[in-house]
Amino acid sequence: QLMLIIYFISRAIEEKLYFASSGYGSRNGSGQFIFLFFLTVIIVCILAFAIASVAPAIADCPTRTAVSAYAAIILIMLWTAIAQKDIIFAIAAILFVFSDFVIGWNRFLSPIAGERYLIMIPYYLAQLILFIRSSIRPQVYR
Repeated sequence: QLMLIIYFISRAIEEKLYFASSGYGSRNGSGQFIFLFFLTVIIVCILAFAIASVAPAIADCPTRTAVSAYAAIILIMLWTAIAQKDIIFAIAAILFVFSDFVIGWNRFLSPIAGERYLIMIPYYLAQLILFIRSSIRPQVYR
């Protein structure tokens, strides 16, 4: 997830540099700010829900801390993916988050029927989507 965050951030920086060097300036600054603000609010609400629902069910403090930190990391990855305004990246990130949410719910709250399929199918589908996205439409910002 950390590598995806780095990739998405570097991609956004390259895009901004490309638009600045080509004379187009930034892309709709106020609209971008509003989009990112509401995206942040939504992600923070999802994080609060995850921590409020899953963390209390975890008995030991180190595991609770690690799960909460991982929830924050994967949601930052979701934020950076959606901030790309690329539906392919957003879908892949949502699949990763869904897969990890199922892991947490199944492990700490309540068993889920078919959890292996609900975990692995979205996970591998997200990997496949990212692979196809990078193969078919390579980054052309340079």
